[in-house]
Amino acid sequence: EGVDGSVLQANADPKAVKAANSIGIGRGLSEGLVGKESAFEVIPRDMFGDGKQCTKGMFIVQVVQLSSARDEDSLTCEEHVNADGLSCTRCGQMDVCFKGAETGPCNYVYTPSATGFLRITVALDGPHGPQHIERSPFRAHIGDGRMFIPGMTFFGYLTVFFTGVGGGLVLLGALFSLAWHKWQQHQPASEDDLEMQRLEQIASELEMTHQSREDRRKILQELSLQVGGRDRSDSNLSEDFSPAISPAVQEPNM
Repeated sequence: EGVDGSVLQANADPKAVKAANSIGIGRGLSEGLVGKESAFEVIPRDMFGDGKQCTKGMFIVQVVQLSSARDEDSLTCEEHVNADGLSCTRCGQMDVCFKGAETGPCNYVYTPSATGFLRITVALDGPHGPQHIERSPFRAHIGDGRMFIPGMTFFGYLTVFFTGVGGGLVLLGALFSLAWHKWQQHQPASEDDLEMQRLEQIASELEMTHQSREDRRKILQELSLQVGGRDRSDSNLSEDFSPAISPAVQEPNM
């Protein structure tokens, strides 16, 4: 066992809240709208991951507006009570307020005043100094209600919009064409269609007959070359293979 008052004794309590196991949840940790209240919760957990009852002042929570014009780490944060009687922390122009812990987790709210990005820091106020909870500091994007894609210009938005519209029209046209084709398949054939089908069938039969004659002519030519050693036309071949007629035998006169 550790000696009373030692660091080992202070860290040995498995039911004590651990910063690494505590988590933050809620849309307010990732996004928000200008002029609209954003909220999130912080759930304290012990070393086994079991949730603990949150208390006021258990966590140090700060929300800072990120800007390239200043160093956020140089801002001074102050504690104060707002008009609604909530305990708040102000860093620059941003306030984050503790709204209570009736259900167990700590509830926090803030209201962004400008678009951009916020850095939200949540740290457990322990005996060895503030310790970040899991995934802290968080980064939240604050918009004005319009679609946001990081790094995209106004013309980029227009390109995406018209590309989406064009793709939708192409898809709609393909679906209409497919529906029209299916509808035509289920319609009874007209007299013109039947006549066209009959003519196509006749043309196909004539083509097959012509091909059959060509094949027979080639076979006869090959046979002629094998037998006589010369290439003859169809007329000569027909004469060669025509049956021979013997001269009539004259009977003697009686």
